[in-house]
Amino acid sequence: MNQHPVDLYLSDLDSERSRETMGKALEYFAMFVTKDSEATAYSICWRDIELPLIQQYKAHLQDKASPHRPDSKMSANTISVYLSAIRGVLQKSHSNSGVSPEHKVSYEVISEIASNLRNPKIDKSLKGQYIKPKTFRDIVRSLSGKTRQVSRDEAILNILYGCGLRCSELTALSYPEDIDWESSMLNISGKGNKRRDVPMFKEVEDAIENWLFHRGEIPGPLFLPISRADNVLFREAEIKDSTTGKVMKRYTRPITTHGVSSTLKRACLKAGTKSYKPHDFRRSYITTLFYLETDLLTIQKLVGHESADTTRRYDLRDQRAGVEAVNALGALLKDI
Repeated sequence: MNQHPVDLYLSDLDSERSRETMGKALEYFAMFVTKDSEATAYSICWRDIELPLIQQYKAHLQDKASPHRPDSKMSANTISVYLSAIRGVLQKSHSNSGVSPEHKVSYEVISEIASNLRNPKIDKSLKGQYIKPKTFRDIVRSLSGKTRQVSRDEAILNILYGCGLRCSELTALSYPEDIDWESSMLNISGKGNKRRDVPMFKEVEDAIENWLFHRGEIPGPLFLPISRADNVLFREAEIKDSTTGKVMKRYTRPITTHGVSSTLKRACLKAGTKSYKPHDFRRSYITTLFYLETDLLTIQKLVGHESADTTRRYDLRDQRAGVEAVNALGALLKDI
């Protein structure tokens, strides 16, 4: 039976989130190849994909605006992900004997791509901003408006700053299974669908409880969109429990990562602070743990990093110390 290399590649990924991300990346490549905005990854004859075309595509991506920040170019990390999806499909098309002949890629093409296609150089210098605890409190206290939205936004801010979650991890939180009240833990589904437990302190628990009072107790995504009329926007579905056979209702429409970013932007604007991004809250969580002299391995486990080197790059203490030193120097010279 003939198999499509795209299906083989996507089915081999370890999470639904990865399949969705790589599927979109392949779809964008198909649109570039075919010059058709309706094209999909199945519109391409993968046997015809060769190195010069992929290099043209790489150059196209390097000139393209970021989908998240239209005022800047697409990041090297994102481009690397897009190229990785292409490599993955081509590898499957060459190595799997069940691939149909029209998609079979030769060893020569695979070898040439492996030898000559390079990911863009990733800038590993320190990025992001540290949010001081006082600044965080100012942002939370500035929240005003309708009751449900304020309670939800307070819970989102407290989890991001007090638990150091990635934005995608926060939107994936599910109630009640991801909240362990007894041990004061959030059960997180991280990258690669790996689970980890992250402790909550009292303010985080209180914020979640307050949000649940307004959200309601129906199982499903913890955070949901809210309308201008302050109504929780949800789709309700009946789902059968595979163990008990019991049919129960669940919410099925979580807030998006874009929705979280918009929430933070509004909160910062109201507080009169800099405009912080969701990942700045994660960086601040890690940096604060370093300030508290938490050991590196513990921090790495809490935030779900594969490598301790990655965790070290999130440490903004030196950056802040440098700024404070220069400011102190400026104040000293001013008084002379």
